[in-house]
Amino acid sequence: MSVKNSLESINKSKKPIIKLHKICREFDTGQKVMAVNSVNLEVFSGDYISVTGVSGSGKSTLLNILGMLDVATSGKYLIDGVNVTELSDDERSFYRAEKIGFVFQDFHLISTRSALENVALGLLYKGLGLSQRLELASEMIGRVNLSGRAEALPSTMSGGERQRVAIARALVNQPSIMLCDEPTGSLDSKNTLDILRVLDELNASGVTIINVTHDIVASKRATRQIHIKDGVLI
Repeated sequence: MSVKNSLESINKSKKPIIKLHKICREFDTGQKVMAVNSVNLEVFSGDYISVTGVSGSGKSTLLNILGMLDVATSGKYLIDGVNVTELSDDERSFYRAEKIGFVFQDFHLISTRSALENVALGLLYKGLGLSQRLELASEMIGRVNLSGRAEALPSTMSGGERQRVAIARALVNQPSIMLCDEPTGSLDSKNTLDILRVLDELNASGVTIINVTHDIVASKRATRQIHIKDGVLI
């Protein structure tokens, strides 16, 4: 049996943690544009999925819907069986904070804060004291192999190190799903491989990863590869 058939057989025996059913996202900019068109997708715990497509294909819109940063025009989006398209903004914010970590191409680190402090900021809304936040942040810094750079400012770090800080910040809330938007897009080949190794390790530890990427090397690291064209999954 092939690896693909083995994965399909395993997936049929369990429930998806994410299920999209006929998801559409339409924008009206004077002319209606269907950015995501009737997308069906099931994501299972431990999946490592790459989403590829040319600029304007709808992949970032799809990622925003998955991350509840945007809401579909129609269709159903279920996380652990809960239809999040029917939730209020506050309820979606709660689900997003509990379930999902984000990693972006541009890092989004605060330049005046150390790596450790940047990671600890991910816990601000958890109601934890400063010492607890810093302790958990230190654990995550260690997880991405940056313990020796915990006190460094982003301006003194390489692109790969900054991206590892961003990954640690995304992980500090212990999300079950990691959404990555071109995480290696601004990195050189060495730093790209470093980040891909981190993602491999996270996936091996049980984190579900969905990576939107133009990078063929990054795409091939995934165990499931999805292509989107004109808002339609192929």
